[in-house]
Amino acid sequence: MRTLVTTLLVISTLLSACSTLRQDLEAPELTVSKVALVDAGLLQQDWEITLKAYNPNNKTLTVKQLHYELFIDDKRFARGSTNNTVVLKAHENGEFTTQVSTGLLETLRQLKQLNITPGQPVPYRIKGSAKVGKVPLALPFDKQGNVPLPAW
Repeated sequence: MRTLVTTLLVISTLLSACSTLRQDLEAPELTVSKVALVDAGLLQQDWEITLKAYNPNNKTLTVKQLHYELFIDDKRFARGSTNNTVVLKAHENGEFTTQVSTGLLETLRQLKQLNITPGQPVPYRIKGSAKVGKVPLALPFDKQGNVPLPAW
């Protein structure tokens, strides 16, 4: 019985500590600054997605990993991730460049449905999670904005 109480107390303390660590930090605020077509093949397109990151915290934030989904006009355009470490000082900006691939048929169908003009801004939403510093749990983010698509 004593072992059970001790184990529960240790688990409770650890969960409390993890919760406190996570609440002390806010996830970086990510915006999409550029979407560029890098390579277009018959079956696949490779895109370069440039993300700007702002650190809303009062201390330096070391972003070790990002996982995200990018939606264009409420339709999922791509999934991406990066393991590049970026150090963001308090209240400063940084940049991530990631590459994603899409299928030709799905991309053409989606762009046709969007009824957009290449080179003009389109609404986007980026959501995902960021692993930062020594925080054991990834911090979620969800941001909306407008980004110009390339004039191809």
